[in-house]
Amino acid sequence: MGGKPYLALAGELRNSTTSSQAYMKPIWPRLTAAHLNTVLAAVTWELMEPQEGRFDFTVVDNILKDARENDQRVVLLWFGSWKNGNSTYQPLWMKTNQVRFPLIQNERGQSLPTLSTLSETNRDSDARAYTVLMRHLREVDGS
Repeated sequence: MGGKPYLALAGELRNSTTSSQAYMKPIWPRLTAAHLNTVLAAVTWELMEPQEGRFDFTVVDNILKDARENDQRVVLLWFGSWKNGNSTYQPLWMKTNQVRFPLIQNERGQSLPTLSTLSETNRDSDARAYTVLMRHLREVDGS
């Protein structure tokens, strides 16, 4: 490791597993006991930006800290505007403002619970949050 390639023996956590540090506490030793050296863990936009423009990196920082303490590497999975084609993990402030953050519509004009890919506002909001996450990771975990 240390900037060199390594064989990732990885396990993927369930979608919301890392949202609770207490829930993760007994899982870290199980990952190590399974001889894994890498964990795939979700970072959800809704937890990272609970209010527009106000970021909370507690979940991310806990994942990184606990992974280090358990001699694990981390691959973060961004659950932003879409995950498997659905919009489940975007912040509440987006979900409650469908005028500003439009959803797709079916052929009858009914809104479906998925953000529109045609909305620049949707795209730009996700890109901004992801960029802030990348900056934070560089600051706390960059080499």
